[in-house]
Amino acid sequence: MKRVLKFIGVGLTITLIEYTIYTVLMMLMFGGNAEMAPLATGLSGVVAMIVAFIMHSKITWRERDPGKLGIVKFFAWNVLLVALIRPGLAAFFELPVGLYQFAFMISEAIHLPFAYDFVQSTGIYVLTTAVSMVLNYICYEKIVFGTTVKIEKKQGKEIKVESVRQARKEEKRERKAEQDAKK
Repeated sequence: MKRVLKFIGVGLTITLIEYTIYTVLMMLMFGGNAEMAPLATGLSGVVAMIVAFIMHSKITWRERDPGKLGIVKFFAWNVLLVALIRPGLAAFFELPVGLYQFAFMISEAIHLPFAYDFVQSTGIYVLTTAVSMVLNYICYEKIVFGTTVKIEKKQGKEIKVESVRQARKEEKRERKAEQDAKK
């Protein structure tokens, strides 16, 4: 459960970065044209992919070493996600026009300054991102970061670190054993 919470936290950070890029692309470069959502989704996803690998390696799966093959798997999966899956999802999520019209009516009723294209492109983005995050977690957990654990060198010897908690317990045991030996 702890890993899922870390994944969600890192994912939210990455999503904020990605959404900012997506919004800049959609509103400034593509003039709010919802037909450009698949391209904006793909481009913002590339930046998010790089940030995601760094953050997930350092935070979510920090006790695991993806190794060179894991890095290749990560980027291969994300290229597939960015190039095919996300644009396909974005195109699919363009279809529920009634949902976006309803959201736009609510937006107008409460006097929010959002144009219909913004409401629609945001809806497309949110739905695409939600499905992508579930797919990412499954792929990262089972394929990319797998079960390979990091090897750390401590005091001239290599130890296998299976989890941060286990490593801390092992360190405490070693310190206690050293203290007992000194007595």
